[in-house]
Amino acid sequence: MMLLDSIYNKGQIQNIFKIYTESFVSYLNTFQNIFTTNYDQNLEMASNSNVHYLHGAFYILADVYDPNSFRNRLADNQFVKNKLSNPKGYEYLHSTALMAYSEEDKKFLTEYPDTANQGIEKFVEGYKTNETIRSDVDQWEYAENDLVRNLHSAIMLKLGEDVKFQTNDSFNEFKEIEGELQILGLSPENDNHIFSRINENSKITKIIYYYFNEDDKEAALRVFDSKTLFLEPVKRFWEIHF
Repeated sequence: MMLLDSIYNKGQIQNIFKIYTESFVSYLNTFQNIFTTNYDQNLEMASNSNVHYLHGAFYILADVYDPNSFRNRLADNQFVKNKLSNPKGYEYLHSTALMAYSEEDKKFLTEYPDTANQGIEKFVEGYKTNETIRSDVDQWEYAENDLVRNLHSAIMLKLGEDVKFQTNDSFNEFKEIEGELQILGLSPENDNHIFSRINENSKITKIIYYYFNEDDKEAALRVFDSKTLFLEPVKRFWEIHF
């Protein structure tokens, strides 16, 4: 919370777009989609592009803090059980902003909701078509284990409504990138879960990577050894656009 609070800085982080130059805004507007690992909305407020938040955003409540989320409609309602609240002006502390440091943790946190939703859909299909599964699931309503009761709740809700656990659809969109990809402000030494997705995407035909120093440059050459890669110094980029 200390880190999120310092980044948010009483909302000052959301005002950086006001000092963007026309040149930089014009650059942003050349893209149909922008993917960011920042939590603030500056790129969204400054440009006409579709902005996707790969690591969450300050303005989106995490599902456990959203009283109306699918998660909090289950038997084990965390919002009610733990008497949670969202103090006005501090909602960003309960946002989807991802603060994990481990690459494996980041990968898990961005992927597990999709896996959970797929699992629930399979249970629902089994409930509809298999009498044995239906009988078993009905018994889970009275299980001592919270997870089992929650699973029963999720299946019942899904049977009647098109509901799902909160997901970060930005990564699903990220998988569909085609053509040219430009990378600005990311180091190949960090966020391997992002760079691995880039390498796995055969529809990306060209990468322009803005490097900070020679170490950055060499790392990019190692990471993107199977892609058509163009390297540009980021210092020159900022001299032109800022």
